[in-house]
Order: sequence, then structure tokens, then C-alpha cells
Amino acid sequence: MTDWFDTVLAEAVRVLAEQRAALDSIRTRGAALVAAGAAVTGFMVNAALVGHTGLPGTATAALVAFAACALSGILANLPRTLTFGGDADDLLGEGWMKHDESDRRGYLVKNLSSHARANRKRLRALHRWLATGYAALTLSVLFWTLTLIGGRT
Repeated sequence: MTDWFDTVLAEAVRVLAEQRAALDSIRTRGAALVAAGAAVTGFMVNAALVGHTGLPGTATAALVAFAACALSGILANLPRTLTFGGDADDLLGEGWMKHDESDRRGYLVKNLSSHARANRKRLRALHRWLATGYAALTLSVLFWTLTLIGGRT
């Protein structure tokens, strides 16, 4: 029975470690997304607006798309309440020592698994923010390009 618990516990710990790595990756990509949006806007704004009087509609759309891109990247980097381990107070709380070892180990596995399930939902939400940011960055580039083309004709 101990071997089975060891396997299940190792799997629960592995899942939490992968989720921690996924969160780090999301945060890195979110920061890169904001930097890419700022770079695109910084490089394109001057060239695209040469020859225009006022702010063309496509430039306005590009600025709105950049704002959405930046907001999405920032939201992907905000602190989240993800848990990557067991809570010591909960695990060692009253009644913990009354159980035999297999019950304690089973409780630990359930505790870690519940954190993994909750983390999965939160990570999905962060991925959605990144996907929204990538779409907004694409629209920003498209609208800046249209503004640039419109100013040359």
C-alpha cells in the first residue's frame, strides 16, 4: 500500500511543480507581450502618422488595440492566489496525529490534488488573458500598417 501512496504523492507533487513552471512561463510571456506592444507602437506611430492631419481612425484603433494588449499582459502578471504545496497548519492541525500513516498520507495527497485542481482553473484564466493580448497585438500591428499605407496614398 505504501508504494501506491508514494506513486500518487509523487504525481501530485509533479503536477504542482509543472503548474509553478507554467505560471512562470505565463508571467514571462505577459511581460514580453507588453514590451512587444510598446515596441510596435513606438516604432510605427511616428512613421504611420507622417502626412496625416489629426488622428486617423485606424491609428485610433491601433492605440486602442495597444491598450488592450498592454492591459492583457499586465493582468497575466498580477499576483494570483495559486498554491503549490500543502498548508502546514492544515496538515499538522488538530486531529492529524490521531490517524495512522496511510490516512495521513491520503489526506496529504487529497490536499495537494485540491490545490492542483484550483490552480488549473486559474492558469486557464491567465492563458485566456495572454491569448487576448496576442490578438490585440496582432490588431495593433494591422491597424498601424493600414494607417501607414493610408498615409502614403
